[in-house]
Amino acid sequence: MKSIILSILLVQVTQVAASTLQDEVLATSKLRQDVELLSLEVENLKKSQQSEMDVYIQRDQEVSAQILKEKFRGDQLKTQIRLSQEKLKHHAKNLNTKGNEVWLKNFWKKYEESLTQAHPLYAPKLQEKIQKLKLDFEQKKISYEHALLQTWFVMERDLAKSQDAEFLLSPLQGEKLYHVEMVRLGRNQGYFRTAEGQYGKLFYTNKWEMNFFEDTSSQKMIENLLTQFKQQQKTGLYQLPGIQL
Repeated sequence: MKSIILSILLVQVTQVAASTLQDEVLATSKLRQDVELLSLEVENLKKSQQSEMDVYIQRDQEVSAQILKEKFRGDQLKTQIRLSQEKLKHHAKNLNTKGNEVWLKNFWKKYEESLTQAHPLYAPKLQEKIQKLKLDFEQKKISYEHALLQTWFVMERDLAKSQDAEFLLSPLQGEKLYHVEMVRLGRNQGYFRTAEGQYGKLFYTNKWEMNFFEDTSSQKMIENLLTQFKQQQKTGLYQLPGIQL
């Protein structure tokens, strides 16, 4: 009888031990799953924070580059002004006042003639500035030195325009008045699309001329140029009727 009781107790103890072990295994398994899930969340958080940090670093680099660029431009402008002032002093020493005035007026005349060959979508503004300078000088509102310096500024603006390209939306006078979207290329040419859907090229030889393109290939080239410049994407290789950029 005692042996039977001991056997029953042993079985019960074994069952309890097995149940306890199974509970511990389940608890350990759940804990492991919780730890793995937490580790995954931590890893995702680290990746997210690293991505944000990369964005901040890139923005900081862009801002720093822009600051350096603007500083360089400022230094260029200061140097330009200083050189202009030195030229003025040198010019004033070598010419008398009356001779200076004659020279400047003759220069204005020649420069205004040259502006007839500058792009018609920016040349009128420069012509207006020269006309105002001439009038202010004749009315003695400005000195010779000031007039000369302002003339140089106008010429520098013209020079900068002659070396760049830009998207323009403007009326353009040809055989009739056209309203165009145009990419101006330098001082004396540009490609355009009229409001009526005509594609063409504006250029200067002995006079300003407009050449219209009827073929689909040329029209697609011009359309691509207009689209890219309108979206401020000015760099790249462009195939255009007659030239390659």
